[in-house]
Amino acid sequence: MSSTLQVIRQRVARILGIYESGTSSSAGAAAGASAICNTIRNRKDDFYNGWFLKVPSLSAPNSQEVEDFEAASGTFFPETAFSAQVDSGVAIELYRYDPDLIDQAIQETIRGNFPSFNQWFVNDHLISGDWLRNGNFEEWTASTVPDSWSKTASLTCAKETSTKWYGANALKTTNTAATQWLSQSETELPELLDLRGKSVTFRVWCKTATASHARLVIQTTDDGGTTTTTYSGFHTGSDRREILYIESCNIPDDVRNIQFQLSCAVNAIVAYWDQARVTGKTKREYYLPSNTQIITEVFRQVSGDTEDNTDPCDDLGLDQTFYPVNAWEVVETGTRKLRIPGALSEGYKIRLKGLTLCTVPTTDTGTTEIDSPALDYLIPLTCLWLIKNLGGSTAATDRSYLTSRRAEFEAEALRQRQHRHLFPPIQVRTGKV
Repeated sequence: MSSTLQVIRQRVARILGIYESGTSSSAGAAAGASAICNTIRNRKDDFYNGWFLKVPSLSAPNSQEVEDFEAASGTFFPETAFSAQVDSGVAIELYRYDPDLIDQAIQETIRGNFPSFNQWFVNDHLISGDWLRNGNFEEWTASTVPDSWSKTASLTCAKETSTKWYGANALKTTNTAATQWLSQSETELPELLDLRGKSVTFRVWCKTATASHARLVIQTTDDGGTTTTTYSGFHTGSDRREILYIESCNIPDDVRNIQFQLSCAVNAIVAYWDQARVTGKTKREYYLPSNTQIITEVFRQVSGDTEDNTDPCDDLGLDQTFYPVNAWEVVETGTRKLRIPGALSEGYKIRLKGLTLCTVPTTDTGTTEIDSPALDYLIPLTCLWLIKNLGGSTAATDRSYLTSRRAEFEAEALRQRQHRHLFPPIQVRTGKV
């Protein structure tokens, strides 16, 4: 079950007594200069002046402050015109305060009350022995390059949600010039220099329709300034998923620069990439994926079919077996890491289970996993956030009204919080040694 931002906002506003709604009875003026709703005309002229009129069916900005209200016809004149004409028969919403602020109150209340509002997660993104970070391209803080990677100027990178094999996302690259690449080096990940003196294997899944375009590259520079470049074979251009790999590449003992590249050779060509990883030295600390706030259990994959230079983590079958990892801990530094003191076999999935934040909706139709009965706790908390943050900027009568209801919402929030069935105890198996 889930709740939309619009439904939560309406419920909050109704409880505060700052909401009315209706349906436009006829088309407003051209170019969004007015809206007409004669079902709300039982008010005096100017009654809704200063309120906010929202028309959800319009594109943003779809809420405007009311400059003038004519009661006889139910006509609202916004201070700034809407993005388009308000047609007849569309839903309209009226708020005493800016609905964007109510949305913000809902969002901040969800974010600020974890783990009271939470959802369970299962995350299989980590691979045992993998020295890359975000090699599955699940994390995208920016839309132009995956987290922890860098790219050359003439390579366009995009999050791919359709042509993928693992998780929710893959990487799509498009060249705007020849010989471009995406890379991860000691600049993004200083601990890659710990691979010095080791023999490493670099693998990735790739799909492209053009031969001699996509391949892997490992480039190292030693203290003497000697640069060594090692290549994988090219993708065949079959337009099917293929595993690309460099096996047993020796990293110099005195390496000072190291770079793992997804190389794209041909201009204007598209390639898709997923589950890149580098193995070759025992790995005991892993950067935790986002949305893994409270980890309760850690498991390791112990079975999986392999063929054609793949690892067990590449098995897409449903018959994989996972065993608990008995010794582990979360290192709460500036960057959260999972520490597993024991050496795990390379190339297997690490499965994390636990609690994470509920989705914070950002659009009217966006949803959060919070639904009744937990929603009954979110509502009074949101009202309290609004009382605190609106009280200093509203008219004196409004401040008095809001303040008079503070105790009511505090009591309701406490009553809902005491319903322990809403928030079951969190049992964390830390596995800590």
